[in-house]
Amino acid sequence: MTPTGRESVGRSTCHPPTRLRPANEMGLHMTGLPDSLSIALWLVGSIWLVGIVAWLGDAPGELVVATFVVGLLTGVVEWRAGKVRR
Repeated sequence: MTPTGRESVGRSTCHPPTRLRPANEMGLHMTGLPDSLSIALWLVGSIWLVGIVAWLGDAPGELVVATFVVGLLTGVVEWRAGKVRR
């Protein structure tokens, strides 16, 4: 109750305020990508970021290349596993 005795403040006292649902509750994705591909891209990107930091830190070239290969393979496996779960 407001100080003036009204039930609510605003234009409408008849209808309760509507709650807007997030996009993911409505079945929409902000990126437009399937969940499995989105997860795979984040996974590959984070592993490749580690490889870039290792390269900038003068790590051996074999270690950096191995990081990129492992990141790519892990991303592909995650993406394929997400497709199978559907």
